[in-house]
Amino acid sequence: MAAWMNDKSKRNRGTTKTGSKQPQRMSTATATTMIVLVIAAGYASVTQLNRLEKNRSPSAPHSAGTPTAAVLARGTNAPDSGNVDQGSTHLNRGNELLALGKVKEAVAEYRTAAKLSPEDEDMHYNLGLALAKAGEREEAKAEYAAALKLFPDYVEAHNNLGNLLLAEGKTDEAIGHFREAIKNAPDNASAHNNLGRALAKQGNLLDALTSLHTAINLKPDFVDAHQNLGAANLSLGRLEEAVAEFTDILQAHPNFEPARKGLQMARQRLAQ
Repeated sequence: MAAWMNDKSKRNRGTTKTGSKQPQRMSTATATTMIVLVIAAGYASVTQLNRLEKNRSPSAPHSAGTPTAAVLARGTNAPDSGNVDQGSTHLNRGNELLALGKVKEAVAEYRTAAKLSPEDEDMHYNLGLALAKAGEREEAKAEYAAALKLFPDYVEAHNNLGNLLLAEGKTDEAIGHFREAIKNAPDNASAHNNLGRALAKQGNLLDALTSLHTAINLKPDFVDAHQNLGAANLSLGRLEEAVAEFTDILQAHPNFEPARKGLQMARQRLAQ
């Protein structure tokens, strides 16, 4: 198996949200084995919040350049150019601080940027990203929502807001945001993975498998998707498939604890 790499995606424009399918009921055995998926989901959220690639991956802060489409669309109602320039300066300074791990300082810069350029969705998105990293989940959700109000097709905002909602147990809401992200960016492996783990958490395991396979087809070396696929197979009693997924992960990442726990659980059930 190829070496694992972080997933990357770009922000896209698209259409509207689709509804979620009815979940299947989760058995007691499923509920027990789903702990492996929950562990993997936590790992995914942490790794996503720490990615700072410049290519606008799901959690990368956005740099300021020309005014965004949301601002330009307002024509004569656009904010004063001086404020936009000042907001951009604070935005980029916040990005630098966040890259250095100075989260509180980054939050302060992003707050200033959002006040100076309230009609720029990137100001709110970056503030939401930093607030989530600081553990301020409610404020982070509000900022992601503000970004989406300005730009409803903002893929990363849907993806990150969905992750926060999923962590709170608001699975249906999270699924809606992940579906929206996928409609706007069908090649976004992260969104497919997040939808898969949300569907699995909901108990809709067969549809979860479909989403996770899609994520892996888009990005064959996506470790989180492989982990979640292994957990979903384990929950469905597809033990040999689960063993194969966890084993492949451990060959590339011997110290990846969620895969080690999943493999142990699958082998114990095979031995019964």
